[in-house]
Amino acid sequence: PYHNNTHAADVVHRLATIICTSKLYPAFLDNVDLLALLLAAAAHDYLHPGTNNNYHIAIGNQIARQFNDMHVLENQSIFLFLEMMQEQKVDFLGAMDAEDKKRMRSVMIHMVLATDMSEHFELVGSFKNKVIGVLKGH
Repeated sequence: PYHNNTHAADVVHRLATIICTSKLYPAFLDNVDLLALLLAAAAHDYLHPGTNNNYHIAIGNQIARQFNDMHVLENQSIFLFLEMMQEQKVDFLGAMDAEDKKRMRSVMIHMVLATDMSEHFELVGSFKNKVIGVLKGH
C-alpha cells in the first residue's frame, strides 16, 4: 500500500527540506512548532487502511461513526499516533512543559486534519492568495 512507513519518512524528509531551505526555522518556527510539524508529517497516515474517507462513510463503519463522518482517516491517524506517543515505552516527551505539549498536540491535530483531500483545493487556493498578497505588498 502507498500509505506506509516509507511514505511517512518521505513526507517528513520533504517537510524538513522545505523548512531548512526556506529558513522557516528559526525565523518563523520555534522548537515546539518544528517538532509538532515533523511529528504531524510522520503521523498523517499512521495505520492508514488503504481506503478513503468516502468508502468508510458510505459503508457506515465504526471509524466513520466514531469521527462523525468528518476527516475520518485523518482523525483516526492522529488519534492513534497520539495514543501511541503516550505509551510509557514511547513517551519521549515526558519532561516537556505541559503548555508546550498542549500547543504541540494542537498543531499536530490541525496539520493532520488539513491533509484531508476533500479540502485540498480550498487550502491550496487560500495559500496561493496569501502568497500573492505578500508578493504584491498587501
